[in-house]
Amino acid sequence: MTLLERLGSQLPCRYYLGIDAGYKEHVAVVISLQTFVCGDDRRKQARCVHFPSTDGFASLRSARRR
Repeated sequence: MTLLERLGSQLPCRYYLGIDAGYKEHVAVVISLQTFVCGDDRRKQARCVHFPSTDGFASLRSARRR
């Protein structure tokens, strides 16, 4: 068991943004630290936002959680 797993609910409320910058399309995902530490597949099933690379990151800024 890692230190993060032992801390459990005492973990700070943090979110991480992962971006895959591609040639034609970018993909972004946001997950919480608690989700990442859980160790289950919830982090792999997080909803991704796809947006065209021609828009730069303007589409990401305007994206809303659905």
